[in-house]
Amino acid sequence: MKLSENLKACGFDGSTEAFKSLLLETLRANFPATTIDAVLSTPAVATRFCEIIRESNPDANLHDSIILGTLLTIRRRKECSKKLIGEPSKVKLSKHLSNGGCTMKVSEFRELVAGCLTNMFDGQSIHAILCHPRESLALCEYVKTKSQSSNLPHSLILKVLLSIRKK
Repeated sequence: MKLSENLKACGFDGSTEAFKSLLLETLRANFPATTIDAVLSTPAVATRFCEIIRESNPDANLHDSIILGTLLTIRRRKECSKKLIGEPSKVKLSKHLSNGGCTMKVSEFRELVAGCLTNMFDGQSIHAILCHPRESLALCEYVKTKSQSSNLPHSLILKVLLSIRKK
């Protein structure tokens, strides 16, 4: 279903462009130092972002998946400034894994994340998981358990998931 149809079904009266503008304005106003990648890769931030959008449109029944899916589309189509998309980390993934207590090689960790996604959500796309913060959180906890690295940040796991999506 098209975004315009989804928005209409949810009771949002504005256009798709107005909705996209609302998302970007909310991000800039409420999360000034946060990128779209950071919202999508941090379940707590994604949940709060969605709550703020719903609070600003109490008459519309806007689901997390519509809000975050649109944000992901904005990111993918580069319909915003590069500053909002986020820069690649200058710190190597191996360093982040080590800091989180994970002794796996980068390639093994990427395979683990992809395998955990398949085990938990077989048939669902990475896009679908990123657009549902509670499922993203559950996936992160599963990866942490499987990697035996309870100190890995959720954002690191989901950024690896985002990088897998790009390939």
